[in-house]
Amino acid sequence: MAAIIRDADIEGLRATHFEQLQGYLERNEREGVYYGNKDQYIKRQEELKLWLNGVICMLRTPGARTKV
Repeated sequence: MAAIIRDADIEGLRATHFEQLQGYLERNEREGVYYGNKDQYIKRQEELKLWLNGVICMLRTPGARTKV
């Protein structure tokens, strides 16, 4: 049976952490790098980009923090 993960802890991570991940995604796109089935990879890539953009926007909001 597969584990279901509903939340991921980002405590202590800053927007720059996620911007670094975004850079890796962008580099793979530029270089045409993909893993496995290309169509599925592109779909995951788009989902990850949307998620990362959302996280970065939240963390760039004045007063946002990931550590109590």
